[in-house]
Amino acid sequence: MSVLFDDASSEYLDRAGAVVNAPSFTVACWANSNDTTVAQALFNIAQTGSTGNHYLLWLAGNVAGDPLRFAAIPDNGIFAAASTTNGYTANTWRHCCAIEGYNGDAASRRVILDGNWANSGTNETLTVPGGMNRTAVGRFDRGSSYIYMSGSIAEIAVWNLALLQGEVEALGIGRAHPLAIRPANLVLWLPMKDVTDLRSIIGDYTFTAYNTPASAEHIGLGYPGGLGYVQYTPAAAGGSAVPAIMRYYRNRRVA
Repeated sequence: MSVLFDDASSEYLDRAGAVVNAPSFTVACWANSNDTTVAQALFNIAQTGSTGNHYLLWLAGNVAGDPLRFAAIPDNGIFAAASTTNGYTANTWRHCCAIEGYNGDAASRRVILDGNWANSGTNETLTVPGGMNRTAVGRFDRGSSYIYMSGSIAEIAVWNLALLQGEVEALGIGRAHPLAIRPANLVLWLPMKDVTDLRSIIGDYTFTAYNTPASAEHIGLGYPGGLGYVQYTPAAAGGSAVPAIMRYYRNRRVA
């Protein structure tokens, strides 16, 4: 399953604490929007209630061409945004990826739709958000204005480094599982297989659902290492030594 959000009902997921808060990092997920006319938030690292101090990945259905966008937003609230030159379509699973600090600094960000590097977009404005204290899925909260997702999101992953072109292509074109890409640097893997079970398998973060999002069809990625098995210890400090996929199956967390 995936998690299905209704923007008309202001549905989203949220947790206290920023998963990452400085470059370099990579965010990736699969999204299936049912609307190409409005902006829709996918993933937001935020300072609660602030117009500034955000990292935001979103589908820009309100813009010609319906691109995927990623922005760093400092305390002045001005977006330093990268935008793809290809766009998404409604009712289709699309791979969404953003890299903050691809040159190892706060002045280089890239956004990639479906692993299509040739149509990726970059922004090289020096931008340093600070004070982030929340992580949200399906919502962008600026205190007085909000953007929500209309459709499904699944398989959110965050790495604490900038992935390379071939790695992003493997995720978006080859449909590689996040656990197969730089596992030692994976700090969040949130499969979103079921709306009743929103604990990340990597990172061990628990998200809370607001306004009753539903479960829906999942993108259905194959797991690395054969029958649900991969030799990998979660990267988070204090994490279980049980390989992540083994723990996932042991706890019957697969839909």
